[in-house]
Amino acid sequence: MQQMEQIVQVWLLHPFIGKLAGAAALALAILLGVRLIKKSLSRYVEDFELRYRLRKAVNVVGAIVALIGLTSIFSVRFSQFTVAIGVAGAGVAFTLQKVIASVAVWLAVSFGKFYRPGDRIQLGGIRGDVMTWACYGQC
Repeated sequence: MQQMEQIVQVWLLHPFIGKLAGAAALALAILLGVRLIKKSLSRYVEDFELRYRLRKAVNVVGAIVALIGLTSIFSVRFSQFTVAIGVAGAGVAFTLQKVIASVAVWLAVSFGKFYRPGDRIQLGGIRGDVMTWACYGQC
């Protein structure tokens, strides 16, 4: 019995277990915070399109906070943390070039007011109609 207590004590005092518990607590706090904010948005924002965009922004901010928090928990020093963020950012930017370009075009079309729903446009050899996601079947 005493040997079992020693094993449990060693496991509980292990640094990785503490980091894992901290990461779980952080993830839970972020998930609850994002859910609470999104529920509040549903209650206080009446405009459907604005509410949708705010929900997406809350999801993105929550993911970024989770990534930074988890990286800082598991990195040994802050300098290693910044290097890890830089390398990860460069890798993501290189890997997702087309996705990032598509998101940039979506932001320009959505918020730039260059085009309106119903306009016929051609971008990079691809032709199509401008539609907001809320007007499918109605525009």
